[in-house]
Amino acid sequence: MRILFKLLLWPLVLVLSFIVAFGRFLCTFSSILLSVLSGLFFFFAVGNLIMGEKEAAAGLLLIGFFISPFGLPALALWMVEKLDDLKEMIREL
Repeated sequence: MRILFKLLLWPLVLVLSFIVAFGRFLCTFSSILLSVLSGLFFFFAVGNLIMGEKEAAAGLLLIGFFISPFGLPALALWMVEKLDDLKEMIREL
């Protein structure tokens, strides 16, 4: 009975494996690109502070933080890791 259950869930584990691998690739690639973009937002914010535009600088710093590796990429990586945990849980059944 257990072997039959594993055979029925095998396609789901296979699909989750591909989704997790693709998600990790996307997280790594996007984290690199968004880090560069976050740095640009930081320098534009410093330029705005020098010119005296505090509100614009605060907005740029906030956007820069959200797209930095501590913001959206970390959230996406957390979601991918939860999918990997689900895959491992199904595999252990």
